[in-house]
Amino acid sequence: MLRDVRPKALLSLFHFYSTSPSLLRDAPSLSYFQLLLNQCKSLSDSLSILERLSLNAVPVQFWNALIRNEVAHGRHDRALAVCRQALRAGAKPDKYTLPLAIKACAELASFRRGSSVHGVVITHGFQSNVFVGNGLIVMYARCGSVEEARKMFDEMLERGIDDVVSWNSVISAYVKDGDARTALNLFSEIQGAFRPDVISLVNVLPACASLKALMQAREIHGYAIRTGLCENIFVGNTLIDVYAKSGTMRVACKVFESMEKRDTVSFNVMVTGFSQNGMFDEAFGALNRMREENIPIDVVSWSAVISSYAQRGLGSEAISVFRQMQLSQSVPNEVTIISLLSAIASAGALSRGMETHAYCIRNTINGEDFMVQNALIDMYAKCGSFCGARRLFDSIPGMNRNVVTWTVMIGGYAQLGDAIQALELFSVMVSRPYFVKPNAHTVSCALMACVHLSSIRFGKQIHAHIARHSYGFAALHVDNCILDMY
Repeated sequence: MLRDVRPKALLSLFHFYSTSPSLLRDAPSLSYFQLLLNQCKSLSDSLSILERLSLNAVPVQFWNALIRNEVAHGRHDRALAVCRQALRAGAKPDKYTLPLAIKACAELASFRRGSSVHGVVITHGFQSNVFVGNGLIVMYARCGSVEEARKMFDEMLERGIDDVVSWNSVISAYVKDGDARTALNLFSEIQGAFRPDVISLVNVLPACASLKALMQAREIHGYAIRTGLCENIFVGNTLIDVYAKSGTMRVACKVFESMEKRDTVSFNVMVTGFSQNGMFDEAFGALNRMREENIPIDVVSWSAVISSYAQRGLGSEAISVFRQMQLSQSVPNEVTIISLLSAIASAGALSRGMETHAYCIRNTINGEDFMVQNALIDMYAKCGSFCGARRLFDSIPGMNRNVVTWTVMIGGYAQLGDAIQALELFSVMVSRPYFVKPNAHTVSCALMACVHLSSIRFGKQIHAHIARHSYGFAALHVDNCILDMY
């Protein structure tokens, strides 16, 4: 019905409510007014209506409705703008306002704005609200500040307002930050306070995989069986992934076969596991089974096989799999292309590399942070086409070249024996305006060039440069290169 209300009629209704603010304290009228507010075509229209009303006449629910609508549509900056306007208008936030604002900050990964909202939480006395606390843990973790997330978690423990969501959130924060050991320690503590749920297991099992902690994985697996959580497809898929990454494909297969329901992810994890463990016949068997069970074979499955072949230097096999992928009408992504280029480089198949380069141009496949371009430069260099490599290198704006871009080019020249070009590029790389901090591999390539030139003078300059700038990497192969150079 409201969709049929014309703009003029809508304004008349708003005028009626604005001159009768007492109606806004009546539940049915309040709900109807919210529906009217949602009919506004723009956020500015909605805010304009609210500003015309007496401040005491505008319940916080209206502001919440606007904030919720902006968050739901991914307009997080605007959601925070509405929140600020509500506070300026004298609205008192409630238990719904602040979690919405915190969620917007988390989605934006904005530590500054998140800290400001945290200040509002303290000012209005919502420190003991479990939903607010859990939201702050997630927000700080999304912003990359695990320390603040842990501090918030510890405060919740002290107040006795923690729940299983609080534990899950902080465990997830540590796993994503790469601190798997702390995540496992926290998981062992949660069992004394709460019963771990599906999210708990899905969060902590990757920590077992990264630590190759097979014993802890088996204990968690046992808990999942006892509590019936093993029947959950997400838990099953994560268990398969852990066992596959730990090299125990026999157990991974057993978990896979025991699952009542399997999806594309289940098969993808199996294909990836087989491929990473060098069991390519089994990987293709899993792909064939996907076809038989009418489960879509997506780019993840194909990329896993191509990547594993490439990592083992089996370039021809990887190229063959890519051809099968194209015949299946599956569309490659950046990960597929990067793996394929690595395979082409190991096979020295320049013509195939040029075809792939043309494909990237036609389909505008660039990848994040010039990863595809870096892989193309590396491919051209390893296939002996330094003109192609240098042409592509020069086409990337100097300020956009990252350490990988410089390193693949310097390394290519060093391996070719063109030490002068390698050292010239290294000099440009560490000079203004293009300064890029070299990594251990970059320095090793530059030192290799010095060895080819039999130039102690250049080698000493690089050694002094490393010592002077304290780059902070300590790699055995760098030390070996320095010894070789002297």
